[in-house]
Amino acid sequence: MRIFHVARRFTPSAWGGTEAVVTALVREQRKAGHEADVLSTSALDRPGRDEVLGVPVRRFGYTYAHWPLSAAARNALDRKGGNPLSAGMLRTLLTEPRVDLVHCHTMQRLAGQVRWAARRRGIPYVVQLHGGEFRVPEAELREMLAPSQGSLDWGKVPSALLGTRRFLADADLILVLSHEEEDAGRQCLPGVRIERLPNGVDPERFTAGNGARARERWGVPPNAPLLLTVARVDPQKGQLLLPEVLAACPDAHAVAAGPTTVPGYDEKVLTRARELGVAARLHLTGGIPPETIELADLYRAADIFVLPSTHEPFGIVVLEAWASGLAVVGSRVGGLGELIRDGVDGLLVPPADGAALAAAVAALLADEPGRRALAASGREEVLARYTWPTVAASLDALYREILERRRP
Repeated sequence: MRIFHVARRFTPSAWGGTEAVVTALVREQRKAGHEADVLSTSALDRPGRDEVLGVPVRRFGYTYAHWPLSAAARNALDRKGGNPLSAGMLRTLLTEPRVDLVHCHTMQRLAGQVRWAARRRGIPYVVQLHGGEFRVPEAELREMLAPSQGSLDWGKVPSALLGTRRFLADADLILVLSHEEEDAGRQCLPGVRIERLPNGVDPERFTAGNGARARERWGVPPNAPLLLTVARVDPQKGQLLLPEVLAACPDAHAVAAGPTTVPGYDEKVLTRARELGVAARLHLTGGIPPETIELADLYRAADIFVLPSTHEPFGIVVLEAWASGLAVVGSRVGGLGELIRDGVDGLLVPPADGAALAAAVAALLADEPGRRALAASGREEVLARYTWPTVAASLDALYREILERRRP
């Protein structure tokens, strides 16, 4: 089977959950004998052919179809929320021989291009909703659109010609991450096949880390309790609550690992830390190259994993934390609230509630047996349900059903 995976961007300099999922799926498909490649824009990278972590990638030039658009605005859209068009990608989708199926990991105009090309070639396409679609908070939507406000959007005409608004309605299959998204999708798109497909993890990749090395690198004392958050530094991920947690846990340090995707939010977090007198115990690493030992070191160094998101369709980093043997505290939102079983393999707290988050973290820091029990339960869950070979096998079965239905 020949498969194209389409992503908005695919660069190690701005890695996130979507890129990790695409990488893992392509690897598993290639192990199974399929030809699987990634097509993306050249956002934050260069056009042309490349290989990232063993995955072949073709990056194409693109436009956001807004005029005027400053370099700063373009960079902000590259990092989060951009809605590009790519003529080169569309040409490849239309003309590349022997493509059996297109798997789209983005939405809006690039997804419109996938729809248009797939329908003209008579091949199926799948849309996977990594960031949700039916339950995205209004504040997050406004934030993503902010860089292009005040400019002329000339992309509306090509978008209409592509039939972008119908990219979900015409999909052969929509993949979602939570029951909430599944129910909402079936209400919005009756008659469209919608299936839940969880993210996965390589459970052994995070066991090789050296916690002492990470603590030395970031200036965390050997015996200090360490809280870890791995996520892009973004209001959606809630790092602004970390200083409040540190203020309530005076011996603890916190590391927030991830690239800043909303300009200025990292400084806002640090300003709050200075106000509360905890700045020396809060460490922002910036983006960490994917699948390096540095990230495994951090997971091994930590005592508790914290993910205080305000919106979270799944939370692949929770799987990484469980695979590393960590207890998890997360927000009771979206797929995260479904993934974590409160009191069984983690603790759930209300979103945007710093006091509740601090109380849950403090309680776990004072209860080492409780932490160990939660962590052990989480690792058992990973091994039973969330390894990449298991996830990829489920996806392969769905692909084959779609192709079988298409046969005359």
